[in-house]
This record gives sequence, C-alpha cells and structure tokens, in this order.
Amino acid sequence: MKKYDFIVVGSGCAGIGFFLQILKETKNILLIEKERICGKIFQARNITNLLGFESIDGESLCKKVLSQLNGYEEKIVLQKVLDIEGKGDSVIVRTGKKEYFTDYCIVSTGTSERKLKKYKDLDLKTEHKKIVGKKICIIGGGEISFDKGLSLVETGKNVYLFSIGNFLKVNGELFREGKKKFKSILPFTKILNIKRKNKDSFIISFSRDGKIYEEEFDDILLSIGSIREIPIIRKKNNRIILCGSVKGKMYKQCSIAFADGVKLAMKILQKRRMNGNRSY
Repeated sequence: MKKYDFIVVGSGCAGIGFFLQILKETKNILLIEKERICGKIFQARNITNLLGFESIDGESLCKKVLSQLNGYEEKIVLQKVLDIEGKGDSVIVRTGKKEYFTDYCIVSTGTSERKLKKYKDLDLKTEHKKIVGKKICIIGGGEISFDKGLSLVETGKNVYLFSIGNFLKVNGELFREGKKKFKSILPFTKILNIKRKNKDSFIISFSRDGKIYEEEFDDILLSIGSIREIPIIRKKNNRIILCGSVKGKMYKQCSIAFADGVKLAMKILQKRRMNGNRSY
C-alpha cells in the first residue's frame, strides 16, 4: 500500500504554504480538503497585507492559488477526513472513502464560526452570502465582522453592527470604512434576547448605556469569534503536527497562516536532511 512522505489536511493558507514549500523537496505528498481549495479565504472581501498585492479579494486570490497548483491535481483529493491515528512512526488518515498512510500528517483545518447555543433553534447565519433581506444586524466586533459587513453593503444591504467590545482589534482603515458605510456601529452593546417576529424578520432586544432597546431586522449575521476545527485524533504521536490557527492562537490573517505553513515545512525538511532522509 502506498505511503506518503506528507499528508496535509486542510487547504487554507497554512496548508497551502506547507504544501508549496514541501514540494521543493518531495513530490510524494497528498493534500486533502473537504470542500474548496483555499478554504474560507474565498469569502474575504479585501486582503491588504499580502506582499505583492496592494489589495485583493479572496476569490481572486483563490484563482491565483489554483493556477499555482496547476499540474499537481493528482496530489489533491476532495474528501472529508473523519479521523487521524498515530501508529509508531507513521500516521493513518481516514476519510469516508479511503485510508491513507503517511510519515507525517500536517493538520491545518483552520477554524469555524462560533455560534450562540442559546439561539440554536433560530439557525442564525454565519456566512454573509446566505444573508437575505435589506436591514441586517451583524453581531460581533472583529475585522471579519467589518469585512463581511462591507461585502453586504456592496450588495445593497443596510448594515447595523453590534459589539460587546470596543473594536480595538480592528485596523483603523477598515474601521473608518465601516463607520462611513454602515448605518450604525454600536460598541459596548449587550444582546438580551433574539426572537423571530415571523419567517422574514427577527426582533433583537439589547442594552446600551444603561438603557434597553428593541429593534427589528430582516436577517442576522453572527461573527462572534471562531473555534478550532480539528478532526478526531487517535493516539497522537509526534508525526501528527498542527499548523496555522488550529495550534491555538487564532490569527485570522492569511499572511500569518501562510508563513506558518512555510516555516513548519522548512523546519521539518531540515530535520529530515540531518537524519539523512532526502527524497526527490
């Protein structure tokens, strides 16, 4: 049975960074992605911290990545990884269709949007492309909230942004654009209750400055942070390595994630060379 030198699980910026760097040393590698190459970066409206790009949207960046991966299609499979198991100096990666064996498994599955368990029956959305109606409330105060909100404004939505905090983590340029284009930005706002008025609208009760308010919205977008999205790992060994935002600190910057993938690949390759294990 075929055994790979490396299997990368997840094709966000960290996974792609590792994949492209490791290809310089070995072609015996496999990239497994459950849905779309580049992951959630596809949804980004405006990326401004990549060397060589003054500004680029996520969809255009993904097209450039796919072009860079041209010729390596046989090394990429679209399957959902169910679990990963360490076994001695090897790793078994299981999907719903097959078992794969490798010397190293790089887990770069990224994060998923956090949801409000209290309102799980309301099925509140976390993807801005699924939002309907005209008057939209975004709950959250990070850069992703602003990015999604500005994407909605460009499709003709009226956006209201509620945050429990003060937007200190949002870069100034993005904040100023949101302040100019959103209908309202409310910091230090606590959500008291969310309920459906009917199938086409919601009622949100919230408190601010010691007062309680109630307002109706056509739809609600949650952007309250992220949780790590890691497959089940059985018998973890030192050949199963986390990369990118799944390691702990969840930086939602593709430049940081990409660099993390490249750095990890360089570190592992150096170790393999020192052990006399070099393949082409």
